[in-house]
Amino acid sequence: MNNIERANILFFTAFFMLLLSSSNIFAQQSKQNDIAEAMALKLKQKVILTDKQTAKVKVILTEYIEDLTKGDNSNQTLKKAEDDILSILNEKQKVKYSIIEKDFFNEVNQRVLKKF
Repeated sequence: MNNIERANILFFTAFFMLLLSSSNIFAQQSKQNDIAEAMALKLKQKVILTDKQTAKVKVILTEYIEDLTKGDNSNQTLKKAEDDILSILNEKQKVKYSIIEKDFFNEVNQRVLKKF
């Protein structure tokens, strides 16, 4: 086997590994988005969010789930997500949210643990 053939094999092996790696990353991001979407819709029903608020909650949850999957499950990460959600709610929604907040984030965490 000459040097050109070795280089070609090395190139195609590296290309295949890169392709496989990027498909795994895409699959993980898709799972994160699915969880964030489902939980944002659940919160929309429980707290009566507007579509705009629901979209913001999805973004907040996506960031929170990304942090969880990277191994950052600190209280600070949870507190930031909770505070960010509270910041977009009106007073009536805050009352409803305060009742379900702990169970809501427990469910988010459980869904993440099942998928990852």
